[in-house]
Parts: sequence; structure tokens; C-alpha cells
Amino acid sequence: EVFLGRDFTSKQNYSEELASKIDQEVRKIIDKAYADAEQLLKDHRAELDRVAAALLEMETLDQDEFEAIYTGSKTVEELKAADKERSQARKVVEDAEAEARARREAEEESLRSELENALAGGKIKRPAPTRIARIDKYGHISVVGGDRGKAPKEEPAQSPADEDLKDTAAEEAEKQTPQTAEAVKQEEDGSNE
Repeated sequence: EVFLGRDFTSKQNYSEELASKIDQEVRKIIDKAYADAEQLLKDHRAELDRVAAALLEMETLDQDEFEAIYTGSKTVEELKAADKERSQARKVVEDAEAEARARREAEEESLRSELENALAGGKIKRPAPTRIARIDKYGHISVVGGDRGKAPKEEPAQSPADEDLKDTAAEEAEKQTPQTAEAVKQEEDGSNE
């Protein structure tokens, strides 16, 4: 008979008599562990039957529910009633959250609609389109601008033949930060209108 850890092809460093004693001791340990486990199950048969019945009724048990059933402090009916109460409370919370979310969405839609109506009716003035002067690597100046949502429109600010104006504009643009260049351009647009 082969015991754990021994193979037919392995070489043993002890006699057959010693191997037999090892097998007997291993057998005693396994038999004692089996008897202890069987006795534990017999001693706690009532608790195990309660847990099995609860699992058949409820399908799942958390740690607190298992301990309540095992110790007998609660019955399956009490646990089912408590679970039903928790489910109802969870549903009330979920319904309240859904209602609050729907109310927020309705308010946002109402505000969006009011804003669109005000814009359409001229009660609120749309912001002026932003225009920015841009100089390419060849020194050509172009103005980029337009409404948001539309593709930017490029307009040449100077003709290529007017070199003196280009050089002056390029020097001025280099001195200004993007914010001041934009502010100057908006002032110019405001004075022209």
C-alpha cells in the first residue's frame, strides 16, 4: 500500500517495517480526525438543520443571519421579515433618489429653455465673438475669430505688399501678451460698430 508522498519508482531510505509503522500512524491521525469531525456534526445536528432550512428558504445568508440562525436567536421567518423591511427601505431610498434626480433634470431643462428664449428674444446680449491676430512664420498677419460653435474665419489683416505695416504689426504683436492683444482687438471692434 502506497502512503502519501511515496511513489512506486522512488527509492526509500528505510525498511519496510518502518514504512508500515509510518502508514499505521498516518492512518490513526486520519481516522481520529474523521471521528472528531463526525462527532462535531452529530453534536451540532440541530444547528446544522436550522441553517440548512434557512438556506433553502432564503438562498443566501450573511454572517449576522448565519450566526442568528445557528445560535437560535432568530427564526427564518424573523430573518425574512427583516430582509423584507431592508428591501422596502432600500426601495424607498432609491425612489427618493430617482425623484430628486428627475426634479434636478427638469429644473435644468427649464433653465436651459428660459435662457434660450431670453437669447432668442434679445433680452440677453450674446457675447461678442473673440478675434485674435496671428502671425505666421513668414510674417503674414491674419485675424482669426468668430462665434463659438462655428468654424473660425480667417481674414487677412494686411495685404502682402504692405511690408512696413506688417513689420510694425509684427513688432506690436510680439510686445503684447495674448490677453492684451485680444483686448485691443475687441476695443477696435467695439469702436468700429
